[in-house]
Amino acid sequence: MDVTPFRAWMGRKRLRLLTFGILALSCIVGLIFTPQLLNASAANSVALLSQGHLAVASSTENVLLPPSAAVDGKAETRWSSAYSDPQWLAIDLGASVNVGRVVLQWETAYAKAYKLQVSDDGKKWTTIYTQQAGHGGTETISVSGKGRYIRIYGTKRATEYGYSLWEFKVYGQDSKAPSTPTATVSTPPATGITPTATGESGTSPSGQNMPLGDIAGWHQVFTEDFTSDVAVGDFPGPAYDKKFTIYQDGWPDTAGQLGSPSKYYPSKVLSAKNGLLNLYLHTENGTPMGAAILPILKNHLYGRYTIRFRSDSLKGFKTAWLLWPDSQNGGISAKDGEIDFPEGDLDNTINGFMHPRDGSEQDAFDSGVTYTSWHTATLEWSPGKVRFILDDKVVGVSTRAIPNVPMQWVIQTESCLDGCPSPSTRGNLQIDWAVAYDPA
Repeated sequence: MDVTPFRAWMGRKRLRLLTFGILALSCIVGLIFTPQLLNASAANSVALLSQGHLAVASSTENVLLPPSAAVDGKAETRWSSAYSDPQWLAIDLGASVNVGRVVLQWETAYAKAYKLQVSDDGKKWTTIYTQQAGHGGTETISVSGKGRYIRIYGTKRATEYGYSLWEFKVYGQDSKAPSTPTATVSTPPATGITPTATGESGTSPSGQNMPLGDIAGWHQVFTEDFTSDVAVGDFPGPAYDKKFTIYQDGWPDTAGQLGSPSKYYPSKVLSAKNGLLNLYLHTENGTPMGAAILPILKNHLYGRYTIRFRSDSLKGFKTAWLLWPDSQNGGISAKDGEIDFPEGDLDNTINGFMHPRDGSEQDAFDSGVTYTSWHTATLEWSPGKVRFILDDKVVGVSTRAIPNVPMQWVIQTESCLDGCPSPSTRGNLQIDWAVAYDPA
């Protein structure tokens, strides 16, 4: 999904930021609905069940138009999707409840055709209502059933823009169940939600708080959770220039050094808002644009580096977050080596690579996990060993010719190494927090 600033007016002006895929859902319990007419007395007897509950979507136009805006009860906030079909928005009602009515309050970008669907496992969805001639405004749909999760699945937009809802309201009999779930979603497919438990949620935008303090064997030396807002074009600015440097506008990225048109353009890409660092990845005038931020860590020989992130599925863009030797003698077959994690195409899976300092063949590890859900990646570099850890699971260990010179943590996002993105490919990569440690 995408993320964009909220707006309280109905004009047609749009921010073109796109973000696909964002936030998490919980373990899914069954629900089966059947449409029926709702009489006035039934309407008066039901409670609003959806407000303030967890909502997720297939995409978001940008960070400031999140799924949560459709269930916050505020008339001036909204969710808006990417500018493509299909798109969906789902709500976790917190527990199994009797549902009697759904109210959709559309912004001017409404659905011409959509379905209301339910599921008992987040994979197999049952259509319980179909609209082929939506008119926007406020639509009221009567249903009768019992369950925990419900979603709207848009199949045809009425405008060139995405789908945008001021409110997605669900009414029914309140079962006095807990209002917040205990699990979050992992890697939702294009048409569904696959839940996986991730433990207790924090208060951060991604649902997992930044760790603070030393841990066994490691002394914390760097933390950042992006709580200061910075507009596009102003990063790092006074809020972050003591902690980060950046690659400047116009610098060629890795593929650009090999003749591709791709470049770093932080002034067009980087911003911070609502506790997230946002990278708006897109192409302007034939130039695919990425960005690189470098935490200021001097003479860092060995360490543990952890980052919390997610991305839209963006073909042609990739992460190449790495440890690069201060000697600048790094890379494939270079004497000081290089360590890459997470690395991968944003429409594919997250990988790790270790380039030995003796120039021999690299170690490569594929997590099999895509970028579109929130993940926590840890690169642990010790004398004689490198561990690649994703969401608390070790996905690879290297012990051969481990780099043994000071290295710089480089969080670079680029393009064109496996083909450049199409001019219409655009979306967001987001970072919730980053921390680093020295050996204790």
